[in-house]
Amino acid sequence: MARGGIHAKMPTVYAYGKFMTATEAAAAMLVGAAALAALGCGATSSSPNDAPAPAPTAAPATASATAGAHAGAASGGDFDPDQLVQMTALADADAIAAGQTVTVAARFDIAEGWHLYWENPGESGLATELEVSAPDGFELGPVRYPGPIRFTSPGPVVSYGYADEVVLSLAARAPATLAPGPQRFVLSGYWLACREVCVRGQAEVALTLPAGPQAPAPASQLARLEAHRARLPRPFSELAGSRHSVRRADDALTWHIEIDGAEALSFFPHGDSQLDLRGQAPAGDGALSVTLRPSATRLRGVVAVGVGQGAAFYTIDLPAPPR
Repeated sequence: MARGGIHAKMPTVYAYGKFMTATEAAAAMLVGAAALAALGCGATSSSPNDAPAPAPTAAPATASATAGAHAGAASGGDFDPDQLVQMTALADADAIAAGQTVTVAARFDIAEGWHLYWENPGESGLATELEVSAPDGFELGPVRYPGPIRFTSPGPVVSYGYADEVVLSLAARAPATLAPGPQRFVLSGYWLACREVCVRGQAEVALTLPAGPQAPAPASQLARLEAHRARLPRPFSELAGSRHSVRRADDALTWHIEIDGAEALSFFPHGDSQLDLRGQAPAGDGALSVTLRPSATRLRGVVAVGVGQGAAFYTIDLPAPPR
């Protein structure tokens, strides 16, 4: 079986100013409400102007996991942990032919008022993960994450993720010779759903495609996948009318990003840029300043152009000037 996915099964958490394993995070959560606050529970809306949410009030217990079920539920609150996230499988084809590529995806439907996390959860939280097992001979690409939105918890603690619904996908290329019969993919999802409390969850769903001439999937599935693709980050070089500059000072490194005609800009960091990030602020019409600590070596992440469902996302990876 071929396996795909860009995360290990043991996810990491960023809390208390450092990265830790999920096991360490679970132990930290057991100390009570303060630890849940550090994990980003209680975050609310996506706008930079959103008000902080109330502090979380409970610590998690454990339970079994099935599709759409929880693996560690926080007690308290008026909700059914089994209904917080429903995971279903999608594909952009109803059949797969030898040598052809199909998009395999998981759709996560998120209960109202709750949210999941991006591949970089921010200052807190757990990345949402997708692992795919495919028939022998299939080549699987990396998991693709759409651009996120921003959540703010008491502290304030800033995290990145998704509300309402998110689709994660990867490309699966069939071998040059494909045996007849059904081709079965198994999709495993892992997440942390948060509101005033946080609930660990996981699910496993199967997707079976017959071998044969490639045929498109139903229109409803194709529409969801097209909406997903529209929010996938593209190279920053494809963004017309964009400019950037960097200024180094003794106490900070500041990137100035300008994009002609942009109504709003925001930055979501990747990798070391998360640890280096000191802040970001509008710098006039269609402009954004991102400040990192002076030891930063590059600016890596995603720039969102626009707001809400109309936002477009671009990957940025810029080296810092020499000291």
